[in-house]
Amino acid sequence: MIFSMAKVVLFEVEDWEKRYIESALSEYQPVLTEEKLEDSTVSKYQDAETISTFIYSTLTKEILDKLPNLKFIATRSMGFDHIDTSACKERGLLFRMFRLMVHIPLPNTLLL
Repeated sequence: MIFSMAKVVLFEVEDWEKRYIESALSEYQPVLTEEKLEDSTVSKYQDAETISTFIYSTLTKEILDKLPNLKFIATRSMGFDHIDTSACKERGLLFRMFRLMVHIPLPNTLLL
């Protein structure tokens, strides 16, 4: 399992998500916060090995560099434009969309 007993931190968590997250990830004892992951908050979570963010946390190389133990990023969004994917690849970080958090049905194909 990717998480093992790593420190798991979920950012930008809203009240309606808490019960689901706590139940789904209970064995990992996740840290849930309403804060965005940004320069002013990153030092509080520098021991995180797994993080999950939404779209308001911009994961730049500078932010990622302040998380030396980070191994995995799960975004609760439909895209990765808020994540410096080049910096992730350079560092060997895994990043994925955490589809379990998307609570609305989504089409497999988008028609333009």
